[in-house]
Amino acid sequence: MNMRDLILVLNAAEGRVQFVLARQEESGKDVETLCAQDWAAPSRGTEILPSAVRQAFALLERNTQDLDRVVCVNGPGSFTGIRLALSFAAALRRATGARLAPLNYLQVLAASAPALPGLVGPRTVRVLTHARRGLVHGQDFWVEASAETCPAALSQPDMMTVEQAVNTLPPLTGRGPVQLVGSGVTRNLASLMSQLPEGCIPVPSIADQPSLRVLLEQGLLSEAVEQDLEPLYLRPCDAEDNLPHIARQSGQAPEEAQARLDALLARKPVPQAESQTDLF
Repeated sequence: MNMRDLILVLNAAEGRVQFVLARQEESGKDVETLCAQDWAAPSRGTEILPSAVRQAFALLERNTQDLDRVVCVNGPGSFTGIRLALSFAAALRRATGARLAPLNYLQVLAASAPALPGLVGPRTVRVLTHARRGLVHGQDFWVEASAETCPAALSQPDMMTVEQAVNTLPPLTGRGPVQLVGSGVTRNLASLMSQLPEGCIPVPSIADQPSLRVLLEQGLLSEAVEQDLEPLYLRPCDAEDNLPHIARQSGQAPEEAQARLDALLARKPVPQAESQTDLF
C-alpha cells in the first residue's frame, strides 16, 4: 500500500547538487526531514544525483511510489544542471505518478537572506547570480522574517550586466536596507562596492548557495502542476551561441544547422503513457 507521504526537493542550478527528502503529514503541518545531501559537483551531477537518491530510499527502506510531490529548482542557472534536475524529476513523475512543482532559484536565495547575522527582519533583497560573460541573473524580492512565507517578487527574473544591476536598484523605501546576495555579488564585489549607493548592503559568500533547510521550506510552499516542468532559462545555452562554429567543424553549413535546430525546437513532445512502476 502506497503511503504517498514523501516530498523530494531537487536543486542543481549553480554548481552544486542538492536534495532533501522529507515526510509530510497529510495535514501538511508536521514535516520530518529524512535525508538531506549537498555536493560541490559542477560536472558530475548526472552520476551523483540518481545514485544518491536511490541509496537514500534504500537506506530508509522506502519506495519511490511513496512520493507525493517532487519539487525541482527550474532556474535560472546552469543549463546542464537545470536540465539534469528537470529530467530526473520528469522520470520520477512518469514512474511514480508523483506531482511536480517548480521552484525559482532566485526566490530560494532571497529566502536565505533573513538568516544572515545582523540582518533579520523584513527588507528588500536583490539576488544576483553569476551568468558568465560579465552578466548576472537578477530579481528583487520583499522578504519577511517568517520562514512560512515565500519572498514576494518585486520584479521579473532578468539577465543584466553588473552596471545595470547597480543602476536599476529598487529605490530605498525607509522600510530597511536593500540587501544584495548571490554568486553575482561575490564574483563582482569590487565593482559593486565602488558603485553602490548608501543603504545598499552587499553580503558576499554567505548566501551564494541555498541551505538545505531553506530549500525544503520553500519547496513545501511551492504549488504542484500536472505536467513536466519548463526550464527558466534567461540566456541560450553556449552550444546555441557557438552553433556556426560547431556546424563548420562537423562539415555542415551554419544555415543548415540552424534550420535543423529551429525544427527541433518547434516540435511538440509526444505524450507518453504514465508508468506506475517503481523507478528504483
